Amino acid sequence: MPALGQPSPRRRPMPDDFSRVALGRTYKQLQAHYGVGEPAIRRWMRESGLYVGRRELPAIVTELAKTMCLREIADAIHWKHSTLRERLAAEMPEVHRLAVMVGREKHYQKMIAAAKVRKENSERHPRIVEKRKPAARGPRYNYTPSRATVGTEQAMPKTTADLAMRFLQRFAPCYPRRVFDARYNGYIFKMRPGVLTADEIVAEAEKRGWRVDSWGVAA
Repeated sequence: MPALGQPSPRRRPMPDDFSRVALGRTYKQLQAHYGVGEPAIRRWMRESGLYVGRRELPAIVTELAKTMCLREIADAIHWKHSTLRERLAAEMPEVHRLAVMVGREKHYQKMIAAAKVRKENSERHPRIVEKRKPAARGPRYNYTPSRATVGTEQAMPKTTADLAMRFLQRFAPCYPRRVFDARYNGYIFKMRPGVLTADEIVAEAEKRGWRVDSWGVAA
């Protein structure tokens, strides 16, 4: 253990040229120059008498803000960007606003220049777009109208009575009994009880206005 009042043997002593090199340089620049950490630089600043606490904003900041943004001003005066932004916003708001406007204008000009370059490149090397062929279509299917599959043959109209049966279907359910079994004859008309014969189903249809022409087609 070192004696009281003696520096620790692990601490690197302050270089002889520190007072001269430290002028006008930031902590990060001094750390890179001497290869030490920030605590050592702060200790050397106190030992050399260069540390004066809170640094004042340079007077040249007002002139720099007319043509530079905040980051450019910070690099010019060797300040941290975040520190300069906070100090300017609190102590010199007008200068801060001017530097922000300059930064936005420069960013806008960069965007315009980049768009111009892209346009020139596109005109110099136009993009070749091949015309796409239409997608191949699959086979087309002709679907027949759906109909009942049970008793289809028996339900198709075959005689004059069947045509009359079709006419009566607009009034109530009417169908031939052969729909269910080919062994049965007659017709069922829900508006009349019982089983109707072919003549009775034709008479019922004629009573309701149905007529058949000489070709056997319902008029």
